[in-house]
Amino acid sequence: HRDKCILQGSGTATFETALPIDHKDACVKNLTVSGFESSAWYNYHGAGVRINAGTLTQARVTGCKATGGNRAAGISMEGDEAVMTHCLIDHNEVKASNGIGGVLFRNQTNGGTMVNCLVWANSGVNAGGVGIISPNAWKPVKIVNCTIVGNTATTRGGGLAHGADYVSAKDGPWVVNTIIADNTAPNGADIYFNSDASRNFTGYNCLCPSLTGDDASGANPQRGSPLFADAANGDFHLLPD
Repeated sequence: HRDKCILQGSGTATFETALPIDHKDACVKNLTVSGFESSAWYNYHGAGVRINAGTLTQARVTGCKATGGNRAAGISMEGDEAVMTHCLIDHNEVKASNGIGGVLFRNQTNGGTMVNCLVWANSGVNAGGVGIISPNAWKPVKIVNCTIVGNTATTRGGGLAHGADYVSAKDGPWVVNTIIADNTAPNGADIYFNSDASRNFTGYNCLCPSLTGDDASGANPQRGSPLFADAANGDFHLLPD
């Protein structure tokens, strides 16, 4: 159980990342990464976890912080075969310029996948929950069956910020069966697109109350309340109706 196997940080240090995963056959399971705080400037690498290749599953990354610029506080998904499933990413915080609070996808040439994950109550600058930057992707980043809720950004993209330029690439991200709701930011509280990114974003069967006709690309966009059981206390099961 992830609450019984904990990688615990203490104090501020200048490390790159607490847990690197760097082999396509690696699988890290049932682990909590908690309380790491990095003051170093390591171009966007996650202070909690950095996945170049391999799988992180049934894990939690919580309470990690980054005070150096261009960082992700929680997790960075950086390789072609980076996979994260059934994970909780919560209460991670970045304060420096261009930082992403929860999960960052970057530099994938063949995508990167997040499935059945809850991204909750993270805070950042250019993205609170999930950020996608500079992928140069010829296969899409995939976010499937996830809940991205209650995250905050001081600049843009409280829930998800898609800031990548996909003009010369084949596919933008696919976001499927995912709820993006109750996030806050001055620009794009739930979803933010840069000027070129909106036409390369595809959402299938997603629920986002702030979707408009301009950015509801894909199939069957839903704009109603997700009707969580008890969001105030972290219960994001859906009510029967």
